[in-house]
Amino acid sequence: MGAWLLFYAVSSVSRRPDVGGWAWSLVVLLGAQIAAGVVNLLLLAPVWMQIVHLLLADLLWITLVLLCASLLAAKEQPSGSSPATAR
Repeated sequence: MGAWLLFYAVSSVSRRPDVGGWAWSLVVLLGAQIAAGVVNLLLLAPVWMQIVHLLLADLLWITLVLLCASLLAAKEQPSGSSPATAR
């Protein structure tokens, strides 16, 4: 799953450079999530580390949703035209 998220973030930037902020945030959070998972295993899963791991998972999910929404959003209309007058 992590490899797919990494591929999706990098390919999103190559298609639409304007979503680079969300894509790179996703990459950073993915790295932090994997590191937190390793630390969680090394520390034998204390409760505070489990909560940090869950927080990172939620932030990763929110960032993925925002990246997808940014990719689906229509590009801005040229100044002076609106969708109603563009017909």
